[in-house]
Amino acid sequence: MIIKIKSIKDRLNRVRSSGWKQYASCGLGIDRHQFKMDPPLTELQAAAFEKEHSIALPSDYRSFLLEVGNGGAGPYYGILPLSRWNDAGDGLLSAEFSLDDPSKGAITICEQGCTYYSLLIVTGKDRGKVGNYDMQSREVSLSPFNNFVGWYNGWLDLVLKKEKIEWFGYQ
Repeated sequence: MIIKIKSIKDRLNRVRSSGWKQYASCGLGIDRHQFKMDPPLTELQAAAFEKEHSIALPSDYRSFLLEVGNGGAGPYYGILPLSRWNDAGDGLLSAEFSLDDPSKGAITICEQGCTYYSLLIVTGKDRGKVGNYDMQSREVSLSPFNNFVGWYNGWLDLVLKKEKIEWFGYQ
């Protein structure tokens, strides 16, 4: 995991140092986050969140929060800080996640625009996967990536190729 997190940090630095504006046409929100990251969480902050909600954050996402940043650059309008975990939920993180009721057992990690969000599933059989959630229809589709870091790296791969990114993370 350390290698993948270091790779994310190195690749974000490469984009920032080469001038973020050349990547602005890749997708929504890049002009908002400009590939900047918020300061990382401390171990105490992460542990307090886990204790308060009776969950363990998926290890790759937890490492991202502690080593890369607590929000900032990412798909669509960027990664939300952990404090906004409930933007698309109902406050029951420890409840079992289900595709039939995606408002429980998942953290809101990204606003895609309109009524669409990216969720990180923290309970149940799909724990650690990213889902795409439409709050209006209440439907979720799982991302083709196996975990948060795979999802984030998939986005960075497309950015570095300067590809137009639409509906990232959908099958």
